Amino acid sequence: MKLCSHSVATIDLRNNPISTFSPDALNGLEDVLDTLELNNCGLTELPTAVGKLHRLRTLELKHNPQLTSLPADLMATVGVTLENLDISNTGITTWPTDSLKSTVRLRSLRASGIQLAHIPDDAFLPFAATLYTLDLSYNKLRAFPAAINQLRLLRTLDLSFNVLGTIPEGQFTNCRHSLTTLHLVHVFFREIPFGLKDLPSLRYLYLSYNPINAAESDVFIGSISNSLEVLHLDHTLLSTVPAAVNGLHALRELNFTWNRLQVLEPYAFSSLGQLETLYLDKNPITQIKYASFGGLDKLKKLYVRNTSLAYVPNAALGQIPQLLSADFSNNQIEALYDYGFPGMSHLQEVTLSGNPLSSISAKALDDLTSTHVLNLERCKLAEVPRAVQRMHTLWTLRLEGNPIECSCPALGWIEDWRANHGLIAKVEGHCTNSTKLIQDFMDNDASSCP
Repeated sequence: MKLCSHSVATIDLRNNPISTFSPDALNGLEDVLDTLELNNCGLTELPTAVGKLHRLRTLELKHNPQLTSLPADLMATVGVTLENLDISNTGITTWPTDSLKSTVRLRSLRASGIQLAHIPDDAFLPFAATLYTLDLSYNKLRAFPAAINQLRLLRTLDLSFNVLGTIPEGQFTNCRHSLTTLHLVHVFFREIPFGLKDLPSLRYLYLSYNPINAAESDVFIGSISNSLEVLHLDHTLLSTVPAAVNGLHALRELNFTWNRLQVLEPYAFSSLGQLETLYLDKNPITQIKYASFGGLDKLKKLYVRNTSLAYVPNAALGQIPQLLSADFSNNQIEALYDYGFPGMSHLQEVTLSGNPLSSISAKALDDLTSTHVLNLERCKLAEVPRAVQRMHTLWTLRLEGNPIECSCPALGWIEDWRANHGLIAKVEGHCTNSTKLIQDFMDNDASSCP
């Protein structure tokens, strides 16, 4: 193989069966090649031709499990200009200290899934003043690498799927003002570590899939309290909403999916006045008490899907003045009663799909004066609910998967709806007694009903 061009900036050889290539394969590209992608090629060595590239900025080597080293002599040349290096899922299982000595401009380093058990304390010194992104996920680290404290401009750090256990305080001294995103998924935390509290620029924190069952009340009392915007505590072992969460005054998204919450107490989120999105899916929730959502003045999207809830918690929902979307899919809700959504005049989309819902009273939806989309798919409704006639802003009614027959007894009243209101909502779904769409029956057959 030989590639010669004075205009080539990128060579993409991904997914080709190339174990190596000749030393002169890149002749003519030494001073022009910017990006070389060799992902998933079956490389058994770093080709010597790579060592001749004087201006290479991006080198992609991931998914080459037989590549076991980066020869220091080759990296001495190419490393000087290198800004992005990916050695994820290669056979490099010990930290390549000598190979990275020349990488003084490195901005992004990805070394995920290479079975690293140890990071030397001086591992990151060559690029301590330049690195923005470091990915060490899916390795065998058993403690927080002290070398990370050398990185002065680090913005994104991923240590997920290691066995860290905790993070001692003082581990982010040099990057505390630059770090914005921290991934600590499945690192065997049993508590939220105090080592995170003094990160004044941290905006995104992912603690998913940890056996966390407790959080000290002051664990977020620090500079993180005014910076963190997104917190994921999904797939943990929490049975209550930790009081510590209420100390995160800048939080905009909170994910509590798949925990052990059963009862939401009043004012559980009372200090999260900036929160816009809340996920409570797949908890065994049976009760949401009045004022559970008190204080969530800017909440716009609420997800309470796949829980044990048997009713729409209207008293609690009425405490959210700016709520735009509420999703209560796949719960145990069987009926909606008159004035079931009091104080929810801002709601634009309501989803109740997948509930054993068979009864909707005539005035159940009266308070939904701004709702455009009502999703009632996969429920047990035998007819188009007549309560929708009173929803004057409704654009779309989704009824797919309900046992609704297209017949005059079930749908003949639609003509009265149309006569009273003119333009009515689009109805999505099929008839249970034919392959016909409900909307087709409404448009073409309902007018012939007695």
